Amino acid sequence: MRLVIFLCLALGVSCVPAGAELTSQALRSYNEAVASNDNSAIKSAALTLMKEAISDPKNPNATVAAYEASVKLCERGECEAALPGANFVLKQPDTGGHPVKADRDLLKAFAEHQKKSTNGTRKDLKNALSDVRGKDPSFLSLRADLVLMNDFYSRGDWSETNEIARESVAQLANVKSSVPEGYYSAREYRATTGLLRGKTQNAQSDLYRLHAELKQQMSRYYAEGIAPPEWLVRVYWRVEAWRLGLDVYFEAYSTRGSLGSYRAGEGSEKPLNKTAISAIADEYPLVAGGGIPGDNLDDPRPICEGEWVRGKEIRYPGFEAFEAIVGAIVVRLELDEDGKVLSPEVLATVPGGGFDDEVINAVSTWRYARTDDSAPGCRLKQNNVIWRVTFSVSGFGQRKY
Repeated sequence: MRLVIFLCLALGVSCVPAGAELTSQALRSYNEAVASNDNSAIKSAALTLMKEAISDPKNPNATVAAYEASVKLCERGECEAALPGANFVLKQPDTGGHPVKADRDLLKAFAEHQKKSTNGTRKDLKNALSDVRGKDPSFLSLRADLVLMNDFYSRGDWSETNEIARESVAQLANVKSSVPEGYYSAREYRATTGLLRGKTQNAQSDLYRLHAELKQQMSRYYAEGIAPPEWLVRVYWRVEAWRLGLDVYFEAYSTRGSLGSYRAGEGSEKPLNKTAISAIADEYPLVAGGGIPGDNLDDPRPICEGEWVRGKEIRYPGFEAFEAIVGAIVVRLELDEDGKVLSPEVLATVPGGGFDDEVINAVSTWRYARTDDSAPGCRLKQNNVIWRVTFSVSGFGQRKY
């Protein structure tokens, strides 16, 4: 039964036993709603099933039905509505079967945290997650991990975030092919909070390794002519921005006597050397033909050689410049037939703040102009142009890829 329940949760289908003795209409409606994947129908049917299970506590299937209906409500963003079911299953006898006490505790802690995030609910959820670390992950544990990491991260608590991320990565490592989004999201939290706690060489290595592995994963899709999952693309570009930010951090702070050098502790944080970084990348070779695509317009004309004609200059935002905050932004844009920038979009930025607006407002006024060495009949129009823009205390840099 435990394996069946886990597989049902992973696949997002009904886990209520077909032979349950609860009201047949409630069971039928629930199973039909889940099969239809209609969000409103699922929430309504799950709420009805949960209430009927609560009203019949001696029914041998009441605990399982209430638990699965409550989990389904949480899955659909209705955790507060699931609280009566979570409280009910905690009071039911623990037979050692599904749901075991640790799963019941996790459901209750997650529902309470979703109702309101406090020091107490965060602590309870963290403890409940610790109790299920030795088990196969479920939808509930995956979701709770991400929610709690994001909660601590948004509060600037890098230590707590990093601790939970490390535990989550360890739990998911052996099943990462089944839950790649959860695994790589936890890896991202671990790597970035590791750097925020201190830019040690171990922390740098963790980020470079994650970047190389994500790039390899992307190349596998592109080599097959398949678009990578959206979550993978988002994580990759965020980690790419972190990698750029880390590079420019050490470039800016390597000048002795500069403000950046002073704030970095006069070189107390040492960058990984290029040999070590290259060795990490070599561990994750890209699949042949799997490079990240650039311009893909159906136009046989060659792209013109050119140069940028700038309207508004990119300036270092005042607050970030005063605080010597380095920044990195990955931008995607298009060019029209005249080379004018269209639809600039920030794919990722570190650390955010005023950098995004500054870059978008400036490049929106730029134009790519043909130079004399361009091939005859070339075109200025392009799509999927990726720019990496970096800010440091010594200025800003741009790289077009």
